[in-house]
Amino acid sequence: VPADKVIYEHDIKDATKSYTFTDGVGTISTKLRDEIEEELF
Repeated sequence: VPADKVIYEHDIKDATKSYTFTDGVGTISTKLRDEIEEELF
């Protein structure tokens, strides 16, 4: 994915911070991204 297409989003939490909501787009952590990049390139 080209760097200009990457968007960093904060997690959305409820008022008690007990739940984290996602929209199901399959986001991954930057750490996992870096590990995948090392394996591919």
